[in-house]
Amino acid sequence: MDSIGSSLLMFALVLALVPVAIWALRRLRGLGPSRGERALAIVDQIALGPRERVLVLRAGERLLVLGATAQQVNLLCELKPGELGTAAPAAPGPVPEAPSYDFFRRLQDFSRQPALGAGRAPRRPPEGGTP
Repeated sequence: MDSIGSSLLMFALVLALVPVAIWALRRLRGLGPSRGERALAIVDQIALGPRERVLVLRAGERLLVLGATAQQVNLLCELKPGELGTAAPAAPGPVPEAPSYDFFRRLQDFSRQPALGAGRAPRRPPEGGTP
């Protein structure tokens, strides 16, 4: 009976130490880099598809441009410090002109044409067999 009592006491002690250990781990985790000074941070990203992205990642002083898919991550290039903000958007080119034909007129012309196969006799199956 004495061994069961001491086992229950040790079990209760371990259960009491679990919240203390969790609290201590949370406090010790705060000794590393603070949330504002993370070693890695995503500076910018753009989605190219449902699972494809281009990301700019800050790793210390380096800026890395990464291509990420569902299966892999590739380094596309490395930017120099200050180069990210200096990229100017491309100047818009000339706007292409609209087609010169009138769509409504073309649709009317098309609707006046006879339907395909109009005026032909229906096709008969060959004699003595099925089509």
